[in-house]
Amino acid sequence: MKNRYITALCAILFPLFVFAQQIMDLPQLPQLPIHSVHRIFQDKEGYIWYGTSDGLCRDDGYSVQIFRSDLHTRQVMQSNLIWTIAEDMQNRLWLGTGKGVYILDKATFRIHPLNFPDIKDEKIITINSTSDGNMWVGVSNKLYQFSPDGTLKTSYPIDKGYGRVDFFYEDKEHQIWICIGGAGLHKLHKESHEIESFSQQETAYENFIIQDKSLKYYWVGTWGDGIKRFDPKAGKDSMYTFQPATHRQQNDMDDYVLNMVQDDVYSYIWVTTLNNLLAFRMNSQGLLEQVDTSSFLPQENKMLSEVIKDQDKNLWVAAYDQKSFIINLQDSYISEYKIPALQRRINGNPAIVSLCKDDDNIFWLSQDRYGICLYSPDRDIIVHYNDCKGTQNHPLQVIPYLIKSKKKGKIWAMTEDNRVYGVTQVNLSMNMEEAIHLRTITDNPGTLETIYEDATGNLWMGTTTGLFVYDPENKRLEMLDAIKGNVGGITETTDGAVWACVSRKGVYKIEKNKTTQFFPNDKDLSCIDATSDGKLWIGTFSSEILCLDPLAENGYTDYSQLCDMKGDVLEMILVDSFNHVWILTNQQVKEFNPRNNVFFNYTAPRKSFLLDRFLPRAAYKAADNTMYFGGIPGFISIQASNRLESIPKPVKPIITNIKVGDESLLFDEHYPLSDGRDVEIGADGYNIQICFSTLDYWNASQIRYAYKLSGVDDDWNYPTNGKNTAFYNRLDKGKHILQVKATDENGLWSNQVATITIYKLPAWYETWWAYTIYFLIFAGFAWNMLYLYLQKVKRGNNRKMFEQVTEVKMLYAEPSQKTPDIEINHLKTLSQDEQLILRALEVVEANLGDPGFDVSKLAGQLNITRATFSRKLKAITGQTALEFIRSIKMKHACIMLQNPNITVSEVIIALGYSDHKHFTTTFKDAFGMTPSEFQKKNKPS
Repeated sequence: MKNRYITALCAILFPLFVFAQQIMDLPQLPQLPIHSVHRIFQDKEGYIWYGTSDGLCRDDGYSVQIFRSDLHTRQVMQSNLIWTIAEDMQNRLWLGTGKGVYILDKATFRIHPLNFPDIKDEKIITINSTSDGNMWVGVSNKLYQFSPDGTLKTSYPIDKGYGRVDFFYEDKEHQIWICIGGAGLHKLHKESHEIESFSQQETAYENFIIQDKSLKYYWVGTWGDGIKRFDPKAGKDSMYTFQPATHRQQNDMDDYVLNMVQDDVYSYIWVTTLNNLLAFRMNSQGLLEQVDTSSFLPQENKMLSEVIKDQDKNLWVAAYDQKSFIINLQDSYISEYKIPALQRRINGNPAIVSLCKDDDNIFWLSQDRYGICLYSPDRDIIVHYNDCKGTQNHPLQVIPYLIKSKKKGKIWAMTEDNRVYGVTQVNLSMNMEEAIHLRTITDNPGTLETIYEDATGNLWMGTTTGLFVYDPENKRLEMLDAIKGNVGGITETTDGAVWACVSRKGVYKIEKNKTTQFFPNDKDLSCIDATSDGKLWIGTFSSEILCLDPLAENGYTDYSQLCDMKGDVLEMILVDSFNHVWILTNQQVKEFNPRNNVFFNYTAPRKSFLLDRFLPRAAYKAADNTMYFGGIPGFISIQASNRLESIPKPVKPIITNIKVGDESLLFDEHYPLSDGRDVEIGADGYNIQICFSTLDYWNASQIRYAYKLSGVDDDWNYPTNGKNTAFYNRLDKGKHILQVKATDENGLWSNQVATITIYKLPAWYETWWAYTIYFLIFAGFAWNMLYLYLQKVKRGNNRKMFEQVTEVKMLYAEPSQKTPDIEINHLKTLSQDEQLILRALEVVEANLGDPGFDVSKLAGQLNITRATFSRKLKAITGQTALEFIRSIKMKHACIMLQNPNITVSEVIIALGYSDHKHFTTTFKDAFGMTPSEFQKKNKPS
C-alpha cells in the first residue's frame, strides 16, 4: 500500500522535475558548415567537437573552427565525412572518416593520417580509447588495437553477424563490451583474444550498452525491443530483464535504440531512437518508466543520431533533420508558463502585460487586447472576465497594470485613463467589488501611471499630474496637494513611510500624518522600490539606476555603470527579500546584488528562454520571494536566492585563439599555445585579437570577462556580457603579459587568472644586429670625418711648408734670373711626402722657361708614373699636378714683375708661356688683377 502511494506521488511529481528544464539550439549552429551533426564529443579540456559530413568543428562557446579539405586547405583529409571521434593520452584526437583514420594534434592543430595502410581507404565505423591508453579502430570484419604511439598491437577478426563492431564500451571494471551488427552483445577478452557472446537475440539484437551508476547492472539498447536491463553475473536465462515501458509495439520506430546516456542529475536514461528522444527512470519495482518531456521537448518525430552528457551535466543531442540542441538539467530556479489554455482561447501567442499571483496558486493575468484572466497552471484552465457574471459588463479589456491586494482573492486593476477597479475571485469566478474614479475629486486628475497598496491597505495612485490615496475601509479618496508632476513609481519603507518619485523633480517621502520631505533630482525618474535598510532604488527612462540614501549627505548615487546598463528602456524595479535589486527592461531581467556589485542577466532573446520580449509592467514579487515576469509568449518565474552572494566557483578562462590581422596563430600558423606559454608576434603584426572562454556553453552569453595587458592597460577592461575578445590595434615591441579573469554562471568573479606572455618582435631596423650596424656605420663615419680632418690639416701643413720653401727660394732669386738655382739643403725634410714636394719644386723651377714642360715630364724626372704622382700630390697638397706647376710659375711671375726693369713680355717668355692672353688670364685668376696692373701697383716710389 505504501509503495502504491509512493508510486502515485512520483507519477504526480515526476513531470514537475523536468518542468523547469530548458532546451537550447546549439548556439554556434549557424557557423557549422552543415547543420547535420553525426557526432558530438567533449575532450579533456572541455572543448566540444562536432563530426559532420563536411568536416570536423571545434566549438569554444563563442566561435567554431572548421577542419576539412577545401580550396583553402587542400589534402588535409581524403574524406570530410567524420563518423567518430576519440582522444588519446597525448592530447590528440583520432578521427574516423569515410576514408581512413586521421590524428589531430591539439598542440599545433595539424592533421596527419594514421600510418597504417590496411585502413587507409576504409570507412571507419568506430574509434575508442581505453583506460590503458590503447586506441581501438573498427572497420569491416576487423577490430584493431593500437598502442598510444599509433603502432599496431593486435587485431581481432569480426566474423559474426554483419562483420562490424557497431559499438565499443569499457566499463568501470575495465571490461570491454562490443556490440556486433547482426550478432548482438559480446565481451572481448584481451588476454585470450576470445570474443564471448552475451547476446539474447530473441527478437532483436543488442546494439548499445552502458553501465548503470549503481554498477550493479547494465542497460542494453536493442534493435527492435527497446531497452533491457542486463546482469552478466546472473544465470544465462535471467541475465536480461525486459522493460515494457521502453517497448511500444512491434516495429515501432521508438523500439530501435541508437544511443543511450545516463544523466548525472536525475540518473534518467536518455535514449535516441529512430524516431525520438526519450527519457526513462527507475520506479519502485526496479523497472524503467517513461518521463514526460512534453513540457520542454517538441513532440514531433525527430531524426537524431546520439545524446551525450558534458562536464557541466548538460545533455547534447545531435540531429539530422533539425537543429541539434542542448538540454540543461540544472536551472531549476526558473520555471516557464506557456499558458496553452490561453493560446487556444485567443488562437495566438500570449502577451502578458501585467500579472500577480493569488494565495491558492491562481494567477491574475492581463492579456494585451483581451483583458483580465484567471489562470490555473495546475489544471491549465483560463477564465476570462467576460466569463463571469460579476465582471462581464465592466471595462476590463485594457488593463495596463494590476497589483495584488493584501485582501485574499482581490486585486487592484488600473485602466489607461483615471479609474481603478477592485476585483475579487473565488473558485475562479470574478466579481467587481469597487471602482475608484479620480474625477470625483478633481477635474484634472491626469492619466494613471502606477498604483501601490501600503501595509495598512491604503491604495496610492500616481498620475501624470500628482498623487492620490484611497482608504478602502472608509471609502475616502484624496489628492496630496504638496506633490505635483508625473508620479512614475511608489513604494514603502519598513518605517511605514510611502515614497513617490516624480519625473524631473525628485523623490517625496510621505509620513503617516501626510507630511512630506523632498529630495530633489532633475532626472526623468520612472520607478522605485526600497530595500530593508531604508535605501531607495530608482530607475529612469534613460536607463539609469540611482540609489537614494535619505541619511547620507550626498543623497543619490549612480549605479548605472556597476549594473552594466546599456541604454535599454527601463520598465520596473523590484527588490526581493535578499535586498537584491531586480531591473526589468524590454530585453532582459537583471538581478543585482548591491553588496558585492555582482549581477546576473536573464535575457529574453536567448533561445533557451521562453520569453522573446518582456513587457513593461509585467513584474511581480510573490510572498514566497518568487519573482514573476511576463511578456511574449507567456510568463516565467525565478526563485530568488542568495546565489549572488555565495563563494565564487574556481573558474579559470583559457585562451582559445590569437589572431593577428586575418591570420590565426593557432589554426593558420599552427603555433603551439597553452596557458603561461610565450607567444611571439612579428613586427608587422597589427589588429591583434585574443579570444578566451570558460567553456561554459550553456551560460556563455552570461559569463563576464575582464582583461588587462601590461604596458598598455592601467586597469582591468570589462567587455559587454557575452563578449570574449581583447583587441589591440598595435603593440610596442617587447614583453607584454595578458591577464584574463571571468565570472561563474552566477556572475561572481573568480580569483583564477589566466596569463599569457606576448612578445612583440622588433622590426629589422630595431634588432640588436641592426643597432650594431648603426654603431659601425656611425663609427666609420666618425672615423672617416676624423681622417679627412687630419688629412686636411696635413695638406694645410704641407701647403704651408711648400709656400714657405717657395718664398725662401724666391728671396734668393735675382730679378734678372729666369731659372734661379738656389740651394735649399738648409731646409729640414720632415717626411717622404715633404721630400717629394721639394724634389718636384726643384724640377719645376729647373724647367720654368721650357714651353713644353708638362705633368708627364715632371713625373718622369721624378721617376714616378703620372697617375701615381698626381694621386700623391693631390693627397698631400690638395692640388692637381697642373695646379702645382701653375702656382709655382705664378709665384715667380709675381716676384719678377716687382722688378720695374722687366716687361710683362719678358716674364711671359721666362716662364715658358707662348700665349699672352692665357698668361694674363691665369695671373688674374691667381691674384685678382692683370700683370700690368700688378706691376703698376708694386712700382717703387
